[in-house]
Amino acid sequence: MSIRTESEARYLYVPPSNCTQAADRLGWEDTRTYRAGPWDLGIRANTKATSQIVQRLLPDIARPELRGASANLSVAFDDNLLSRGTPEVMQLLFLKCKPVLKTRNPRRVLEALLAWLDSFEHESRTDYVVIESVALIHEQQAFLVTPGLTRAVGAARRRLSQAGFVAVDGPTLLLDTARGEIVVEPPATAHDRSVLAEVARDVDPSDRAAAVGRYPVEAVLTRLHQPAGTRLGPARGVYGLGMNVFNRHALGPQGALDRLATFAQQVPILAGGVRDEVVDRVVAMAGGSAPAHTTE
Repeated sequence: MSIRTESEARYLYVPPSNCTQAADRLGWEDTRTYRAGPWDLGIRANTKATSQIVQRLLPDIARPELRGASANLSVAFDDNLLSRGTPEVMQLLFLKCKPVLKTRNPRRVLEALLAWLDSFEHESRTDYVVIESVALIHEQQAFLVTPGLTRAVGAARRRLSQAGFVAVDGPTLLLDTARGEIVVEPPATAHDRSVLAEVARDVDPSDRAAAVGRYPVEAVLTRLHQPAGTRLGPARGVYGLGMNVFNRHALGPQGALDRLATFAQQVPILAGGVRDEVVDRVVAMAGGSAPAHTTE
């Protein structure tokens, strides 16, 4: 993370790279600055109309006097979004230069944008353990896939959707370790809800994110060098999750470990394997046909 401070502003600087140069060539309106947690973030849009949608969504956190922010997040909507029905092309949300959401559901893009903005407040939370992970929801049960394995999930988006999974959009998850659940909260970032309603469209029911609520965690798949499906012992399971705790400084090292130990006693933490093994296991577990996991 690169921090650039300018008077009272706190920017997260995005250095130039081949990736940013490629993204810049897509064409964007000027980057505008918005406050998220302790940071002043740059959000840009692909057209003037899209930029106006974002501005109307986030009037209370706009900092128009600040012009030094990098493009931390980018929103790309169909040029004719407000005059057409369901978009035929993908609507996109970028983090820095990489797309983190592709959907035909424009409301979902804005709700994901709010989730990303919320995440900048999560580092200071102490009510939950905040982890960086993907959550896949199937019939009210959650399956977590930790970083290092998530590329396989992204590549299998269509397959997972057809199998009845929906994702929790955003980079972080709130983990209630005492109850073995993840918590999906309404957006905390100040926003104009009427703008969400304005861009809502009738879309395929599978093209949506998980609803607000609590979801029991059925299993966690993490990237450790063990045979796929191995249930990790408590110490290794806590280690596998502990690498991804986002609010460890707020909880304190021992506090985070104690909470994760409680969680690991309730929920299987498994070695995820590689490539298709990850998705195969998640789909099989949701369908009740997963092979029994072994214990290390």
